[in-house]
Amino acid sequence: MRVLVIYASTHGETQEIADAIAGELRAQGLEADAVGAEAVHELDCDAVILGSAVRSGRWRREAQPVLHDFGDALGAMPFWVFSCGPLAEPAAGETLGDRWVESQHTIAEAVRLDARDHAVFAGSTAEHAEQIRTWAQGIAHDLEAIATP
Repeated sequence: MRVLVIYASTHGETQEIADAIAGELRAQGLEADAVGAEAVHELDCDAVILGSAVRSGRWRREAQPVLHDFGDALGAMPFWVFSCGPLAEPAAGETLGDRWVESQHTIAEAVRLDARDHAVFAGSTAEHAEQIRTWAQGIAHDLEAIATP
């Protein structure tokens, strides 16, 4: 099974996360490549993970067209989304998702296309290495279940 981890990065953190996700998927026995959103002209894969840096409450403009241009293909395959950006730590009793200001339109489009999950990583890859690894392992498990009748 081939997985594309498509990313739009501002300062490199989102690319590092995409590379870490692809690396973990490969460690789990999948064929996985991380590629910048601007380089995607077709979806020659079985599953997609789409991620973007978030600045001023919005995904990078390079990532948004992937949802729109490839919506039919994404809706017909397993896909996940992740967002990356600097956020303050959540207050007691609050989750990071409660404070996320990502454009509701973008996430609504991902939900409409049946995205399986939306992970939020605030900060560097090093700060969230275990969370990234665990999320990627969950995706690999889901894909294994899909591939095994």
